[in-house]
Order: sequence, then structure tokens, then C-alpha cells
Amino acid sequence: MKNDINQKKYPVMYMVITLVICWGLGILYTIFSNGFSASFSDPAVLVAMCAPTLAALIIYGITGGKPAIKNILKKFLIKREQLFWIPVIISLNLLFFLIVRFGLILLGIEVPEITLTLKQQLKEMIINFFEEIGVIGGAMGWVGFLIPYFQTKFNNNIKAGIMAGLGIGLFVIPGYAISAFGLVALYPLYVLQMVTFMVLYSYIFNLTDGNLMLYVILLWVNSSGSRMQLYYFAPPSQILQIGAFALAAFGFHILTRNKIKMELVKLPQYFLEGSKTDELRGENIGTIYKNEVR
Repeated sequence: MKNDINQKKYPVMYMVITLVICWGLGILYTIFSNGFSASFSDPAVLVAMCAPTLAALIIYGITGGKPAIKNILKKFLIKREQLFWIPVIISLNLLFFLIVRFGLILLGIEVPEITLTLKQQLKEMIINFFEEIGVIGGAMGWVGFLIPYFQTKFNNNIKAGIMAGLGIGLFVIPGYAISAFGLVALYPLYVLQMVTFMVLYSYIFNLTDGNLMLYVILLWVNSSGSRMQLYYFAPPSQILQIGAFALAAFGFHILTRNKIKMELVKLPQYFLEGSKTDELRGENIGTIYKNEVR
């Protein structure tokens, strides 16, 4: 291994690279654009949203070279023993949708009338994937680097998820500063959304040997709710989402304390070859992974 990835300078370097790209493009856009016409499909916006992955690739390249980059890219593959998690992810999203939509109805808050067919809703979800490519753009950085880094530092997945969520909060500031994005949701609520979401995913991350594709699926589908006419993206729906994420995270916390064995994914084992995989047996669900440093 070239350099110790657990040195304090690497998360600082990661955030600097990420924020310079994102904030730099945001500032340039603000100065030179006419009428603030940007959207999530704008090339500059796409580059900015992929800044976390670019930063992560640089860090992994510096510390582990091409083998590290190759191994981290493999984390986007869902292994056969991890297929169990696909229906789990789908079920979680359905639960979130139900909590938000019917929670709003119970509170007397307006929700959109669903005029789309199921086929049209799925089409909107697919379109949303390409328009919000940042879902993939952030996977390798916020999840693939910051979570295992802070799990190594704190030996605690909850603290790691909080730190990753706060990092995303800094990252999205330009988007909230540029009114062209039409973001009506309150920024503090968005940060809290991401903090609770990252804490939730930290459990799935550790139970799946640090799989990144499951993160993409979970966040992508969940972020498609408003496009599918399930609710309006506004503060009330944000608050209910925060509650839903926290509830799910609490459920995983109870399970991993009493039923499911969870081993924290740490660095540098996460991107090294030769990680040993054991299937959970008996009362355990999914897989746990015991990494060994070469």
C-alpha cells in the first residue's frame, strides 16, 4: 500500500477537492450565467455532482494505486449472496413512500393527485436516475470513503454516518444558493435528511461488505417520490422522511445488537484484495465480511 489512508490529511483533501469543484463551478455559473437557467441536466451541474467520486478516486489512487481503484469499483457489483438485499431495499422505499404520503394526508397537508399509471411512474423514476446522476456521483465518496474512514476513526457507524451526512450538507450549499434549481425545501431539513439517511445506510453498508450499488438504488428510488406524484418536495414531506429514516435506522440498530452480527467496514481493508467473506447462518440475515489486511 502506498500511503496510510487513515491519515487525517485525506478526509481534508477529499473535502477540499470536492468543495473546490462544486463551489467553484457554482460561483462561475453565478457570475457568467444569464438568468440562472441551470438544471440538474446542465453539464456543469453534472460535473459538480460527480465531484465527490472524482475526489474519492484521487484519494484511493494516491493511497492504493490502480488495485485500490479497481477494488472500490467492484463494490458497485451486487454479489449473489447479496441479492437478498434488493427486496429489502424495495420494501424500505415502499415503507418510506407510505409513511410520507399517508402521514401528510393524516396531517391534513395537501398531496398531489396520482394521475400517472404505474408504468408512467416507473418511467419517471428512470428519468430521475439520469437527471440526478449525483446519486452515483456521491456513492464512491460519501459512502465509499467517508463512512469507512470515520468508522475506522470512531469505531462507530452512527458517528460515521453523521459525519458523511454533514459533509453532504456542505457540498450542496451552492445548489441552495442558486435559485435556478427551484429548491423550495429548507436547507437545514435537507442536511438532517442526509444525516439520518447516511446513518441508516451505514448499517446496510456494513452488512453487505460496503456495497455501493445498494446505496444508489435506495437513494435513487427514494428521491423519485415527488416525480411519481406521491408527495410534494417541501418541508412537511422532508420532516416525515427524516422520521422514516430515523425509524428504519433504529430498527437496524436493534437488529444488529440482538439478532444480526454486524462487523464494521474499515480502512484500509475495504479496498484491499483478499477480503474474506462468510455467509450469515442461523438467525443472521444477509452476509458479514471479515476483512484481513495483507
